[in-house]
Amino acid sequence: MQNSLNDFKSALFAGDFNLAENIGLVQIQQNGEKADWLNEMGLLYLMKGDLTEALRLFDRAIAADNFYIEAQFNAAIILSDLGFYEEASQRFAEACKHEGVLLAQKHYDMAQFYLSMRKLDLAEDELRKAIALYNSSDFYVELTRIYIEQKKFDEAIVEIDTALSLNLNNSVAENLRSQCLQAKDNFLSLNKTVSELNTPPF
Repeated sequence: MQNSLNDFKSALFAGDFNLAENIGLVQIQQNGEKADWLNEMGLLYLMKGDLTEALRLFDRAIAADNFYIEAQFNAAIILSDLGFYEEASQRFAEACKHEGVLLAQKHYDMAQFYLSMRKLDLAEDELRKAIALYNSSDFYVELTRIYIEQKKFDEAIVEIDTALSLNLNNSVAENLRSQCLQAKDNFLSLNKTVSELNTPPF
């Protein structure tokens, strides 16, 4: 696959558009509607000056993978070149949103890595970065778990309530909220008992 892509790009930048097109068509016929190859074919037609066909191929790439960011940006640029400024602006905004979602997921994955190493502060920092890019109920659920473990129950309640406001049907969040309230009650009861035991008699 990589050799085919290298051959395609070599032909493309050498100006041998017919060879590049043949390589691309063979790959699509053999492997189906793959976003990366459809995007490459769109670039081929862009270099040939056929903006309409290039846009059609970029749209096919997006249909194959709605989160293929490069094709989304390419389509927005062509729409602008064709004079469809409003649609181009909408497409560009959508591409930026998807880019934010993907980057947020990377921060979430990094948070999971830190959690596996018991580095809670670093995990919290990654989750905050993820939330800044995309408001996901799952991100707030993970923050809640961190705060419960740190016995920061008031902070945990704030985060889990935010998770539920984003997704009322999140059963994991509902259960975690109950666990948080129970853990807080147990913690306060234990502290009260310890305090009473340490209080000297009159």
